Amino acid sequence: MDKRTRGQTAYISGHAAEQTALSFLEKKGYVLVAKNLKMPKGSGANELDLVVKKNQMLVFVEVKKRQTMDEAAFCITKNMKKRLLKAGAAFLALHPEFENFDCRFDVVLFSKDNECLHLENVLWEGA
Repeated sequence: MDKRTRGQTAYISGHAAEQTALSFLEKKGYVLVAKNLKMPKGSGANELDLVVKKNQMLVFVEVKKRQTMDEAAFCITKNMKKRLLKAGAAFLALHPEFENFDCRFDVVLFSKDNECLHLENVLWEGA
């Protein structure tokens, strides 16, 4: 498989994982606010895969799919956490309707076998 085909396959697999994660979260009572939000270039912020809410909690969700759960988890680096934090702040600046919501950052991990793990509040580890 050439590099372009691998990239397209990863893109399709990633979006499928995001949709599966959204369905998983909706079954837990979360409601979609936004998905695949790109932050302005030069902001140092990541794309937000999913933004969901439940009651007065706004949750920024990063979705990762890799061969194993460990590989997916190791993708969430300290630098990524910092970029996600910036992306969340940028989102909140653009959406004052959520100013009274509590916020947190979650990760939904998938293995190649579609094993799923939802980790809540991932920024507590010294982002």
